[in-house]
Amino acid sequence: NAEGESESRWKRMSTIIAIKGTNGSGKSSVVRALMAHLGKAATLTFNTKEAGYRCKYGEQTVFVLGKYKSACGGLDSSFSYKGAADDLLLCIDKLAAKGHVVCEGVIAITSYGFGRVTRFAAKQERKGNHMIFAHLDTPADLCIERVRQRRKEAGNQKPFNPEQLLQKYESVLRSQEKLREAGYDARILPHEEPLQTMLRWFSERGSPTHPSLAL
Repeated sequence: NAEGESESRWKRMSTIIAIKGTNGSGKSSVVRALMAHLGKAATLTFNTKEAGYRCKYGEQTVFVLGKYKSACGGLDSSFSYKGAADDLLLCIDKLAAKGHVVCEGVIAITSYGFGRVTRFAAKQERKGNHMIFAHLDTPADLCIERVRQRRKEAGNQKPFNPEQLLQKYESVLRSQEKLREAGYDARILPHEEPLQTMLRWFSERGSPTHPSLAL
């Protein structure tokens, strides 16, 4: 019956969380905290290179895309070559058929263009999955301070222009607003409790076509 079909669909639905934020917002730290909490079960490879990890969350599977061998990590370390956008979206599509997916990056996702990412999100909805565009809301002044500290620790003597970071910060905010206005699920990921927030998102249930939420 219809009720049984609806329940069955929810059991197989995967959540895709694309974490967005500027340099210094803590995206990689959030994903590392998630993997530390869940426990890394296996390494994923793509074209013979390390591209992500498989973790277990109770009876569910959570895939993390990106390489986390360096301080920054994320998609930018694994999917930053020409044609990487198509490969990344293909990977997300394949993995979402088997479990939840988490990814983050400054270049990746954000730079793929509004049309490409929204078409992909709509495609996932039709498959019974759900995509969340999550803005990690670390204050801009804290992001700037973190980048300055990171550069100092790395011995980077090149001039640092915080205006460029602020422009990226504003760009993410505009992107999120555009997604919300178009009816996509663009949310705030609180920088003070990102881990528990993401775990709640994995457990969410609602209508197959989630309303746009600004938490």
